[in-house]
Amino acid sequence: MVAEPNVVIPTYADPFYSERVTLDGVVYNLHFRWHTREGRWYFSIHDVEDTPLLVSIKLLTDWPIAVYQKARGLPPGTLIVSSTNADKSPPRLDDFGIGKRCEFNYFPVGVEVTAPGTLI
Repeated sequence: MVAEPNVVIPTYADPFYSERVTLDGVVYNLHFRWHTREGRWYFSIHDVEDTPLLVSIKLLTDWPIAVYQKARGLPPGTLIVSSTNADKSPPRLDDFGIGKRCEFNYFPVGVEVTAPGTLI
């Protein structure tokens, strides 16, 4: 069985927003919050009924999210913010989104992240 290709999740420059996505056939509510003082994005993932599964995770570039804490209900694959160039700093308010410096990706089970930003 061949793993599905990665999913690029749309993200926006709005400082607070939520969106609904389907990952591996399951619907999740994603919540994004820009922390102005820190200059960082925070992310939460909730189930379809908006019950929190993972809350207020600081988004870093090329580092898998929740790889060490696979709580019940989380997507089985890997969520990761990937840099599209050599700049590995965390995403800023205005450079996080499809076609921008940082993109939010989901890799289904079967696509391994062996090191930050390295896929096999």
